[in-house]
Amino acid sequence: MKIPLYLFKKNTFFSILVIIEVILLLFSVFLLFRPSYNVTLNTDSMTTEAGIYMESFPGIENSGYYLDNANLAEGETTTITTNPVDIPFGSYIITMHYSNSDNQNRYTASSTFNTYQVLTGTQNIGLETGENLSTEILLSSPIDVDGYYITFTYGGNGYLFLSDITIAETHDFKYILLFSVIVLSIILNILYFKFKKWDSMDKIAVVAIVCVTFFVSCPLFTYFIGDGHDCMSHIDRIAAVAQTIKNQFPVRLSSFWNNGYGYAFSIFYNDIFLYVPAFFRLLGFTIQDSYKLYVILINLFTCIIAYYSFKNIFRSKKAGIIAMALYALSPYRLICLYLRCAAGEYTAQTFYPLILYGIYKIYMTEPFGKENKGKALLKKELSVIMPLIAGLCGIVSCHILSCIMATFFIVLTCLVMWKKTFKKVYFLRLLSSAVITFVINSWYIIPLLDFYRDSYEVSTRNTSGRFAANGAFFWQLLNPLPDGTGMSYSIAESYGYTDESSYAVGLYFIIGIILLICIYIYNKNIFKNNNLLKICFSLSILTFFMSGYGFIWDFIQQFGSIMSMLTQSIQFPWRFIGPFALFATVVCIEVLLYFHKNHEKYLISVTSSLLLLAIISAGFFLNSSCRSQEWRLLLTESDLTTDAIGTGEYLPVNTDTHMFWDNISTVAFSDDTVSIQNAYRGSDIITVEASNNSGAKSYIDVAFLYYRYYKAIDNSTGVELETEISPENRIRVILPSDYTGSFSVFFREPVLWRLSELVTIISLLAIIAIYLPDIKLKLFKPLTTND
Repeated sequence: MKIPLYLFKKNTFFSILVIIEVILLLFSVFLLFRPSYNVTLNTDSMTTEAGIYMESFPGIENSGYYLDNANLAEGETTTITTNPVDIPFGSYIITMHYSNSDNQNRYTASSTFNTYQVLTGTQNIGLETGENLSTEILLSSPIDVDGYYITFTYGGNGYLFLSDITIAETHDFKYILLFSVIVLSIILNILYFKFKKWDSMDKIAVVAIVCVTFFVSCPLFTYFIGDGHDCMSHIDRIAAVAQTIKNQFPVRLSSFWNNGYGYAFSIFYNDIFLYVPAFFRLLGFTIQDSYKLYVILINLFTCIIAYYSFKNIFRSKKAGIIAMALYALSPYRLICLYLRCAAGEYTAQTFYPLILYGIYKIYMTEPFGKENKGKALLKKELSVIMPLIAGLCGIVSCHILSCIMATFFIVLTCLVMWKKTFKKVYFLRLLSSAVITFVINSWYIIPLLDFYRDSYEVSTRNTSGRFAANGAFFWQLLNPLPDGTGMSYSIAESYGYTDESSYAVGLYFIIGIILLICIYIYNKNIFKNNNLLKICFSLSILTFFMSGYGFIWDFIQQFGSIMSMLTQSIQFPWRFIGPFALFATVVCIEVLLYFHKNHEKYLISVTSSLLLLAIISAGFFLNSSCRSQEWRLLLTESDLTTDAIGTGEYLPVNTDTHMFWDNISTVAFSDDTVSIQNAYRGSDIITVEASNNSGAKSYIDVAFLYYRYYKAIDNSTGVELETEISPENRIRVILPSDYTGSFSVFFREPVLWRLSELVTIISLLAIIAIYLPDIKLKLFKPLTTND
């Protein structure tokens, strides 16, 4: 985009903005070429009172200081302290090399000006025990750190040998700064050029979206991260994608999980959206900041999509703003964000309004006239079904259970609207939406169906009868001030616990529904010729009761294996509160539109009351959540565990998970007929050097959990060796008689999967070629009616 030169001459603000951006950009680029700061602190840079200087130590060739209790009185402690060094601002990895026999030996980092970057996570921390160990500290500071030093305290038991400490600068701080400057400059420039062209309602919409996004993101603006129910699992997923994407694209099977054994998370649980936080991680953000940035983006796009969808449904920007706020502040969405940390589900909720708008647009757009033919008609029809396709692709890409629920309500709506549904034009639109959605997502659906040919823990569990028992009680659903604490228990066990969660639907939604009922009693024409209100009101009532324990789930489960499987997959009836919030938002806006048309003097009062209740409810929840969270500091993958796989539903049946943690240094197993000379794990690959001198076939089991499409390739000949599943569910490589050599075991996608990815790419390119050239990508386009 060309920037007219007269803007610099006549607009001082723009000139200053550009100058600041250029200066910051040049400074960020300059930092990339600044020489890296690297220093090693050895014995010459340490002081100690009782430490003994040693030229070497078992397992460590370098010199260092040795401490034990030989020269100390009982209970006496002593220290080793590094000499202070001045570290320029930036990001660093500080690595301590040592041997240690007692975990009461500890270290503390300090500096002349003790900022929180220096102190956090480095005060009186116990050293690991073992020989020739290394422990890393991350230090990232926007200002110089003067007089930085580390004190090692010997506690009086065992021994401590400290070899050296290296301080090595990384590019993380530099990359993050450059990325931030570029992104912020682009955003500010777009806002500058667009803001003047928007009318007052457009500007209010932008401010409202930013304010709501900021408000619901408040718990993220901390140096730590709250440990919600599934938080570790989804942060591990981000780490797995970031680690594996260097070797697999798209990521299918990562060896990040289960101490290197791997887990099929990416095949069963679509993680395409997690590539965004994985990119942040690769850029240099900490693992927790990568997750928090993702949540902020989800909040932002939830507001944007909700505004866009509701604005177009109601043909009113004011209605779009209010609906956006009511939906984004819904209690269950916040519960999914901060209590449950259900990344897939709260991401899916971003696309619910778009699906609603897509269905609405399909039914409300009359068939195009005969003058529209060929490519012109194709473009128009594609524009009609595109919102539904985009919304469906969104939920398929993040949460298959939400996709199942959305499909149920779409089918139900189609049946209610049967007079239009089975007309050729509308039926073809719906069918085309389903087919195109399948084709676009074939890269994920085909591997998923392929893997379901095998048996996994999820397919063998029988929780029939427990679905209704997992439903919410009415006191939970109607709670006006939901807490940010608690767990979900089935009725069979909940009487033994006191921390039952409140799965509130939102008092303001209940009031909106009650107001609609009152209006209907007064004016029965409220539903006349308003199919949107009829359907959404009915579904809001239905989903409210579907969320509770009193619904007829036990009866429905007995309708056959399909219904039983679906309910077992959904697990918790209170998941239907998510769709409830969508339908109840429509009900509330229709109530406000009724007041606007018939009783305008009450409109401001009713609108303010609903918004105020939404804000109070959300504020109480966020405050409660922040005050009760267990805060954690997750900077790198070393702060994570690799066993956060939930209930392990994607494990092959009868997998003994203890093997993941037994003999953790062993990556190859066999009997006495095979001699293993060497075996080591690389990045998503295991290489083994072995000999089979038994005169018959034998085997080696490698430390990968058995899934389809692992290959064992001889490194000399390139010949594929036979593989099978071992009794422990490891990958078993069959060695021919008299085999001597090395082979590598790794995952390789089959041709069918690559073809499905090609289909996805071609379908997306086709839509771009047909659809985008004639579309003006403007969020705030003029409407046909005035607010």
